[in-house]
Amino acid sequence: MHKKTRRVIFYVAVFVFIIISSLIVAYSWGYRFDKEKRELVLTGGLYLKTNVSKPQIYLDGEFLENATPGLLNSGIFLSNLLPDIHQIEVKKNNYFSWQKNVEVKSQMVTTFFSVVLLPQNPLITDIYKIATITTETTTPKIITEDVVDFLPLNNNKEIIVQIKESATTTNAILKIHNYLNKNTNSSSNSDVEIYRQKLAKKENLNLIPNLKINDSDGNEIIFDLTKNKIKTYYLWQRINPENLINLSSEIADTFKLKNPIQKIVFYPNIENKYIVLSGKDLYFIDFDKNEAIKKVTNVLDFFIRDYSLFWLDYNGSVFGYNLILDNSTPLGIIELKKDIAIKKADISHSNQIALLFDDNVLYLFKAGEDIEKKENVFNFSFSPDNRKLAYINDKNELRVEFLTDINSGDVLRKKGDNILITKTKNSNEKIGWYSDSEHLIIQSGSKIYFAEIDDRDKINIFEENFDFDNFLLTSNKNGTIWGISSKLIQKIDLLYENII
Repeated sequence: MHKKTRRVIFYVAVFVFIIISSLIVAYSWGYRFDKEKRELVLTGGLYLKTNVSKPQIYLDGEFLENATPGLLNSGIFLSNLLPDIHQIEVKKNNYFSWQKNVEVKSQMVTTFFSVVLLPQNPLITDIYKIATITTETTTPKIITEDVVDFLPLNNNKEIIVQIKESATTTNAILKIHNYLNKNTNSSSNSDVEIYRQKLAKKENLNLIPNLKINDSDGNEIIFDLTKNKIKTYYLWQRINPENLINLSSEIADTFKLKNPIQKIVFYPNIENKYIVLSGKDLYFIDFDKNEAIKKVTNVLDFFIRDYSLFWLDYNGSVFGYNLILDNSTPLGIIELKKDIAIKKADISHSNQIALLFDDNVLYLFKAGEDIEKKENVFNFSFSPDNRKLAYINDKNELRVEFLTDINSGDVLRKKGDNILITKTKNSNEKIGWYSDSEHLIIQSGSKIYFAEIDDRDKINIFEENFDFDNFLLTSNKNGTIWGISSKLIQKIDLLYENII
């Protein structure tokens, strides 16, 4: 071969090598050729973390067979994506699908850390069933029952339920029902009765909303009864279930309190100790030490979570009190209208207190921060991570406000940011949070909606229909809610598929 020819072949080979090497290096650095733009561009990525195993991932309508979570990671990483708007869909048989149009940017990974799919047929468990009872006596009579209300205990095996029993007389019965004993019937022998009262004609009674429970097993319960405009508090103890204690009388007689007792709650983690509002005076009552300590006067109402105590006085001042450090902190002053009443109060785990009055004005208080006032609020709920507040306004808008700055991956939120989740049918619908603080559970009639709060593109909202018009929404890892009717209580685990 001629020397000149060999030289040409050599230079061509070097040139080809340089081109191929450059392409390989560019490819390894994430460069790809964009056919539409006709240029090399740096790619980006997409990371998804979902609650279901073996999800089906579709990118721009194409099924990605190899897009599966790793052995040590429940997330799915899609790499080498061209910078563009991509349609991503997460599916699974018998589940609602999740879909968004996602912007992928060069050299960046777009993240979705909480993609939650709901089964179309969630797991439903009967907890309490009303059964018609016929007495076995010489003159048999039929006893009918109706569920009035209930409250699940935190031990995940019992509920406190109030029923209305009708025969020759009508009785209100408050009792504890164990739903893990395989017997869901109302006539279960394992039920523990707390209280029974004969009802007058057309008299209605519901003790559940104001119950105070001392621990997860319901070993001590305080409830109140109002007769002739006089409120009396009673203490029931599982250790001595037959002896119902008139706690109001015990406190008033032992410590010589002259003013009517307005409110009693358990002092946290100390037996025989209570926080009591007598007239306008707030007391710490300790039966073991036989002492009543007046902490503050002129109190309109008080609230407690864990070791944090809050009170509102008649001047409109709100104070926080640390039961461990034994000190108080002024949180702010509001203008109290005449005859105004507190419609709802709640305390977040970060010690932020929310007071919603019956004129639909909501106030938020927190130590070291200015008072926040929102008008035309009909319902609200703090997120489990204490960083968000969901509320419904007079425009039937369900909105989420961010209470702190949030930096979660590529999602940045500033304190005060406010986003619209959806429009509700009315302003009084129930709202609750799923435990990840990234999803809301909403009741509208017999329908339950499970909505994400990620407003990048459309907000995914799943709809479930049940045979109830009354639900209790709770926040836990199972997405558990409770359906209640006059004849049945069911536990509904929204995130678990009912495999038939």
